This record gives sequence, C-alpha cells and structure tokens, in this order.
Amino acid sequence: MITLYNPLKNYYFEVSPNDLPQKLNWFEVNSSLHNSNDKWRLPSIDELKIMHKYFEQNMEIHLQHDNYWSGDLVFSYESDEILKLIGLAFILDMALCISLSVVLTDKNLVRFVRSVSN
Repeated sequence: MITLYNPLKNYYFEVSPNDLPQKLNWFEVNSSLHNSNDKWRLPSIDELKIMHKYFEQNMEIHLQHDNYWSGDLVFSYESDEILKLIGLAFILDMALCISLSVVLTDKNLVRFVRSVSN
C-alpha cells in the first residue's frame, strides 16, 4: 500500500493496492463498504487527483486509464429515494485527469482509500 499526502486539507491517506476486480455502480460500492468492518472508503475527488499525479509520474501506484468513482456526491439529497432516482456523483477520468458528474447507476472502477493518523 502507498500513503499519500493531501496538502489542501493537511492529512495523509492510504491507497489500497488494487482496484476492485470489476466495475460497479455507486450503490454496489457503498453496499460492499457498509458490510465491511474496516475504514476503507471511496476517495474524494481531490484524493483521486493526487493519486493521478503519482500515477502519471510512475510512482508506486498502478491505475488504469479509465474512470474511477469518488465518494463525492454532486448535491446533498433529502432522502435515499431521491438519491436513487436522480443521484449524481463525481468520477475522475484517469486518462485526462478531468472530473465528471455521472448517474449513480453507471459502472466505474473502484480504488478504496482510508485516512491515516500522523
């Protein structure tokens, strides 16, 4: 595993060594996280951009030139029902390093991160 630093928010985070084996939609990802006892989570869009920087410099992190889910929703939603109907979240295109908003039923790659205490 690799530990990276987020200078925007002054903390370290650890990146899991591998992507999940298949693309998942946002609900599938979060369901698997809720069934887990560890502290893994989807990365923020800022964390994905930091991961991209290391990836492009060939520094210890191996990612695919594809879209990765972030844990950042585009809006706050009043209820789970509204979230399921019209929810949007951000992804990062690792080939171009651009963030996009997509519907939560899209299937994208997943790489988990977790916060690290200094």
